[in-house]
Amino acid sequence: MSFNKYLTIIFSILTMNFAFAELKTWGMPTDTQEQESPTEETSPGEGIPEESAPEESTPEEDAPEEGTPEEGTPEEGTPEQDDVPMTTDDSEISEDQPIAFKEEYVVSLGLGLPLYIGSNLDNRFDKGLGFNLGVSTPFSFNLMNKDVNLSLSMKMNSLTVNDQFNALGTSDYSPTLLGLNMNTNISVLDLSIGSGLAFASGDVNLDEDYSMTTLYLDLGFGYSLQFERFSFIPEQFQGMNMSFNSNLVMIMGAPDDTGDTSNLINLGISLGYPFLF
Repeated sequence: MSFNKYLTIIFSILTMNFAFAELKTWGMPTDTQEQESPTEETSPGEGIPEESAPEESTPEEDAPEEGTPEEGTPEEGTPEQDDVPMTTDDSEISEDQPIAFKEEYVVSLGLGLPLYIGSNLDNRFDKGLGFNLGVSTPFSFNLMNKDVNLSLSMKMNSLTVNDQFNALGTSDYSPTLLGLNMNTNISVLDLSIGSGLAFASGDVNLDEDYSMTTLYLDLGFGYSLQFERFSFIPEQFQGMNMSFNSNLVMIMGAPDDTGDTSNLINLGISLGYPFLF
């Protein structure tokens, strides 16, 4: 065996020892590098991370894990704040938003003529024309399974003095009634019950006058005819109605000092028109 062969064998043995030493130092190659033993010496020049540096493929302590959003970064599928629609004063009203309907008030004007007056008035006064103003409100309540509507009324009656008592100094009797009424219906008939205050003043004779503010009671029946039933009525008048009514009025006072009541039965007609507020 020549010298070159011996030299080759020695070089091979040294190379194998060096490779074995390297495998012993670094270990067998795997998918994940095992943690280096702290007792082993490492050289910074060989590219080995320092002790304080995190190992390769090992996440840092403060680094976010995969799939976890960083702080201040919106999660996937979550709209950013700028993408969220905000309600402002200038926002347009949605078509689905419910509409606030206005309240309906029906204002009626009417004329009335007394069919009957009490005997304590009949001998001194003649029947005269009266004027009525009413306002039907949208306020109502239920009583005995009937809807009861509230209305306001002002009635001005005019009874002119006859010639005999006019010569004695008696003045006309013109009581004004202000009251609140409860209205409902029985079949096709309208029923109203009301009460309020009656005001009147005048002369009993040349030497005596009177002035009174007293209570009155009112009971009425009527029939309402809606204009919307008739096709020939112009559209702007379709909401109107005509009412024929009769009222029994009892005023707790009279144009004298006898303490009698003033009783009247009136027959009237009125027209009503709705207003929305």
